[in-house]
Amino acid sequence: VINMQPRTVGLVIAGLYIIFKMVLFFAGVQYEVMVGKAAMILMALTMIGVFYSINFYVRTSDTYDWMAAFKKGITVSLIASVVVGVFIFIYYKAIVSFYLEQVSINEYNRMKAVIKPDQMEAYSKQLKERYTPMLFATMTTAIVNIVGLISSLLVAFLGRMTVKRKAS
Repeated sequence: VINMQPRTVGLVIAGLYIIFKMVLFFAGVQYEVMVGKAAMILMALTMIGVFYSINFYVRTSDTYDWMAAFKKGITVSLIASVVVGVFIFIYYKAIVSFYLEQVSINEYNRMKAVIKPDQMEAYSKQLKERYTPMLFATMTTAIVNIVGLISSLLVAFLGRMTVKRKAS
């Protein structure tokens, strides 16, 4: 059994996601095939990391404190979210800086027929504010933290019910 601290598990999860995202980038399949699915993979990795940390704590601890288990799970998601958030910012700012602009242009072109011509300039400005690397990094960090919080609460609470009490 590998003994990894929650910090290390969070870094491993972030590293796996970064490798996954870069493999997709270099393979050139990210935009056609993986639209929206990369976030689901990040959430799944986060839940696996939370489960691993809390499960390891349950199996190695003599006593069970659900709050300590919760802290181990939330530590995983906090570390992973910060590292992935920084990566996402750099990714959309430097690596694929064209992508967010292209998404904005595509949405603008789709909405031309729906929005009145006198409102298109304001809508264009709104799109430029919506599709920024900082916003995507912040959204990613928030999503990972929410998933980590919910899964940590569930796994820590359910872990409490599965711990076998030692006879005294």
